[in-house]
Amino acid sequence: MIMNWTIFKNPRSAKSNFDRLQTNPFGKPLFQKLRPEIGRILAAVPDPDQALNHFERMAQAVINQTSFYHFLSAYPHFLEILLTLFGHSNYLADIMIRHPEYFYWLVTSGINQIEFDPDSFYREFNTMSGQYTSTEKKVELLKRLKRREILRIGTLDIMGWSNFQTTVRNLSDLADAIVETVLTLHSAEFNKKFGTVTEDFSIIGLGKLGGRELNYSSDIDIIFVYSEEGVGTRLDTKKAFTTHEYFNQLAEKIVHTLSTFSNGEALYRVDTRLRPDGASGPLARSFASYLHYYELRGQLWERQMLIKARPVAGNLPFGHAYLNALQAFVYPKTFFKSPLEEIGEIKRTIEEKLAGQQTDQVNIKLRHGGIRDIEFSIQALQLMNGGIFSDIRESNSLKAIENLHYRKLLTDSEAVDLKEAYIFFRKIEHHLQLENWRQTHLLPTDSKKLIILTRKMGFQNRRDFRKAVHLHTKKVGKIYNSIMGETVPPQADDFSEEILLSEKLTPAVKSHFIELGFKKAEQSHQAIQKLLKGSRQKPLTPAAGHSFQSLFPKLLKEVQRQPSADQALLQFSNAAGAYGSPQNLYNLMNENPKFLSLLAQICGRAPLFARSFGLFPEFLSILTNVENLHLPFAKTSFKTDFSQRMESTNAKNWFNQLLRLKNFHFVRIGVRFEAGLVSPEQAFRELSALADGTLELTLSHVLTGHAWRGAFPAAVLALGKLGSQELNFGSDLDVIFLTAEEKDPPLQTQEAVLQKLISGLNRITPWGQLYKIDARLRPEGAQAPLLISVDSYKKYLLNRSQLWERQALLRVRLIAGNPAVWDKLSLFLQDFIFHSAYERKQIEEIFSMLENIHRKARRGFSKELDFKNSPGGIVDIEFLTQALQLKYGRKFEEIRRGTPIDILPKLADRGILSADDAGRLRESYHFYRLIETYLHIGLERPKARIPLQPEKLDFLAKALGFETGEAFLKTLRSQMETVREILRKTKNQLSRRGL
Repeated sequence: MIMNWTIFKNPRSAKSNFDRLQTNPFGKPLFQKLRPEIGRILAAVPDPDQALNHFERMAQAVINQTSFYHFLSAYPHFLEILLTLFGHSNYLADIMIRHPEYFYWLVTSGINQIEFDPDSFYREFNTMSGQYTSTEKKVELLKRLKRREILRIGTLDIMGWSNFQTTVRNLSDLADAIVETVLTLHSAEFNKKFGTVTEDFSIIGLGKLGGRELNYSSDIDIIFVYSEEGVGTRLDTKKAFTTHEYFNQLAEKIVHTLSTFSNGEALYRVDTRLRPDGASGPLARSFASYLHYYELRGQLWERQMLIKARPVAGNLPFGHAYLNALQAFVYPKTFFKSPLEEIGEIKRTIEEKLAGQQTDQVNIKLRHGGIRDIEFSIQALQLMNGGIFSDIRESNSLKAIENLHYRKLLTDSEAVDLKEAYIFFRKIEHHLQLENWRQTHLLPTDSKKLIILTRKMGFQNRRDFRKAVHLHTKKVGKIYNSIMGETVPPQADDFSEEILLSEKLTPAVKSHFIELGFKKAEQSHQAIQKLLKGSRQKPLTPAAGHSFQSLFPKLLKEVQRQPSADQALLQFSNAAGAYGSPQNLYNLMNENPKFLSLLAQICGRAPLFARSFGLFPEFLSILTNVENLHLPFAKTSFKTDFSQRMESTNAKNWFNQLLRLKNFHFVRIGVRFEAGLVSPEQAFRELSALADGTLELTLSHVLTGHAWRGAFPAAVLALGKLGSQELNFGSDLDVIFLTAEEKDPPLQTQEAVLQKLISGLNRITPWGQLYKIDARLRPEGAQAPLLISVDSYKKYLLNRSQLWERQALLRVRLIAGNPAVWDKLSLFLQDFIFHSAYERKQIEEIFSMLENIHRKARRGFSKELDFKNSPGGIVDIEFLTQALQLKYGRKFEEIRRGTPIDILPKLADRGILSADDAGRLRESYHFYRLIETYLHIGLERPKARIPLQPEKLDFLAKALGFETGEAFLKTLRSQMETVREILRKTKNQLSRRGL
């Protein structure tokens, strides 16, 4: 047979391949016998050049080339398998060439096993791993076995001997077996160190792993759950440990082993970010902790995620029990708000992100009508109806389609179309990923690569293949729209032109505003007209108006997303109106969507910051320089920057310059927080550092020109939130002043300096004030002298102080002035506060003070909820933490200082609180401080009292991620009840321990 060289893209290279394949004189006759069959098979494979290249590599890799040719001559069917694989997948070819012995195993026994057998896999691993003592060697063995299994599964798939459902089930079961094996390896190691733990432990698969529909190159999404909190004693160190520590260390070890690259590969890419609190949360949680989290803070996307949850390793019955307990959360009987709207919003965000990538490649997963639309359509119907029909609570997509069809939630044609499209798109994924083992969903734009993919999918030409892709996406898109369409809110594009061009607020335009979520149509219409035309004092040019017309549809979409669209639009209008050149601003936002999005978010969620853009238009540079927003605030840089500024300006401008710079960093910290670049706790630390720096600079300024030599003898000590470095955006500065010397210089002279310091910080201007200083925590209160000596303060504390003052001193620290004061005081305070164990009477006094606070809170406003001072609020957590610090701080030094966020885990580590109680208190405290933050920056309220008026309550709820004010209050009250119960329980336990 004469070789048809036209089948090759590069005939010259192909001829060279053939020449090298017959250089062995002993194998040459056998190869020439094979040559016609090779030519016939190559003509039928998708990529003949690739197949021939790999065949030559394989011939060089085998131990005996002559025997290899002889084997293929005797069994030409095996030659077809080999060349077909080589023509489909570089990855499978590399496995075969790296391990030629796998080929003989594959054709003699591997292809006869259609279903993956976990038991055989475990037996083989256990037998072969017996020769190794190190875990690393055993993991390398596991990688080899995984490669061999992938080769078998891929061969059955490519040859058409297993269908799509079998392929993804085998890939998922293989992943289950590998995760189970890694768990077993590390459990054995941990048992030697810790001893045997009795708590149940399960690894839960999510996403495609949970649905038993894994891709060839998928990540595996997993979370870890254990049955209950407990304690034990390590065998190796004899130290105590908690089950929380044990299982988190075990989970970390498992993730590390699965995902660490060695010898060019990892077992799997592992994603654990779907766990509660994402990357910042613990890897493993207790059963009760998960239930508590989802009950109080679970979001709709987490319901979606848990639809596909499945136990994959560990104690499987326990894993099933855990998931059964979550069914009421995943599939509630009723929703406060239809989940379809939120799913639709998630989908629109995906499509907008895809559109912003500006690529010509077709993404079969994320495009409209693609895989994600199929999954979202299925999950939307499951969420809406799973509370009624338990049989549709199915993690596997194809089985879910069948069950939804059975329940008449999908028509006959919809079920067929979704199933066919899903299999079609997933097969494309498989071919794309098998090529070079890359996780991709993009169709190639290169014509040659697209032709090869077309052949792999069984099409004769690219036109027919593209037509099939278009037809499937069209059918899926139609089904998706039919499911989601009735509840998808109107889009800004639908009305933007009519709203923009209407100079008067007609009834039709007012109706459009209302449909888009605006409540103050007249105010919002005026804001738009101002953005388009400017004001009488500052009219805009026609060119600026044209720039705004281009920007307006995007702006409308952005403000629609905010808790208050009216607020967002008003603040945006004010900020743009204050800017020197609105046209440049509009052009900049047209070119930089991130800038537009972030400004709209700040205007809609944090008017406290947005108002600064009107007072200080240059502050908008914070948003235009988004790339540098990740840089944290640094006090030293702040002080250096201010000093450099003052070198080039008049000293009379000192106060205004400091106020401007302080406000700039105040807003920048707020923007970092709102952009999600820092946690609330990190933002509080940065705000505290900003206050420290501002106070230091102010003190330095008021000391200018004083006659005494050396350092100022007095010091400024911080208490309260400033002392614990958890200052919020609306916090006062609690301070006291002490001096090392009473007579030289006189107290009156020093106090005059401090009065200037307070006046400077408290000074009110049209641009705000630096800070509000509160010095009422000093000895004898507000009517006492502002300044006393350290020695007098010590005498006061020993003879006349009250218990609440010891509580306050748990947070004290030096922030400015004479460090010798702190040197004289700090050791004394440690002994004074923790000199002895606190008796029952003292602890009861703390809780009695707390009851007085509760009583005052109950006499508060009926239209507000005081979540700080009411039972179960912020003060309860602070008082409980402080009571335990005072009680046990003498014994455990590490609990003496810090915020509740810092202290509570340490109390759990010492067994003073259970890990679950400490976790719930910490979670509640974090939640409360977040509420407090949005009261300051969103509603601009100075007190920690939640307004119960519907409009303000809904704004606060949405800023915090809740659908409605009612849902927010339900969660808050539940949290407060939990805190009350833990407080009550802990008080009783303290009593039983015999304080």
